[in-house]
Amino acid sequence: MTTATLRVLETPSRTGTVAVVDGLPAFRRGLAAGLAEHGFDVEELDHAPETGEEHAVVALTVGSGDDWSLLGGLRALPSAPAVTALLAEPHVAGYRRALRLGATGVVARDAAIEEIVAVIEAALVGSTLLPQHVVRRLLEPGDGVDDSLPLTDCERGWLRAMANGATIGRLAEAANYSERQMHRLIRCLYLRIGVSTREEAIVLAALWGLLD
Repeated sequence: MTTATLRVLETPSRTGTVAVVDGLPAFRRGLAAGLAEHGFDVEELDHAPETGEEHAVVALTVGSGDDWSLLGGLRALPSAPAVTALLAEPHVAGYRRALRLGATGVVARDAAIEEIVAVIEAALVGSTLLPQHVVRRLLEPGDGVDDSLPLTDCERGWLRAMANGATIGRLAEAANYSERQMHRLIRCLYLRIGVSTREEAIVLAALWGLLD
């Protein structure tokens, strides 16, 4: 991984417990074991902690609208822990949203354990470790369309139609899908671009220049 932060400490202090929060027990156990092998004290959780006092870092898988809400809620806790977001869909839009919601670290959920360890180590000392290509994209003016997140012509059309007030029923009729299929496609689109509501999708589409 090529990163854009200067590693100052060779062996950061690992104080406190890392909570691994993921709904899949097999993944949770595997990540916890990997972190333990690298010297971390680890606790496995199938839900987000209710207080931030017991954990120095919370490694939270983010893959759905509910997960994004949990991320924002963790940062609002008294004595909030440093949160490392494990992105199920590691597109630049997801990095951007996780950072805006208060994540200290962001990394792909399927990244190598060494990469996840490096991100958590940085979070423990108050730093954020990001890939260089993500940093470059985040710093580009105008928030152009994320090249790592290709949108089909249909998806661009759906975003424009929703900005003009189209309902799911109208989208489904125009695309020759059932409303149930259309709902599923729109939910998948939201997940890929890192939003959870129509309003957020429209705002992001406007920032990307898709509504011009």
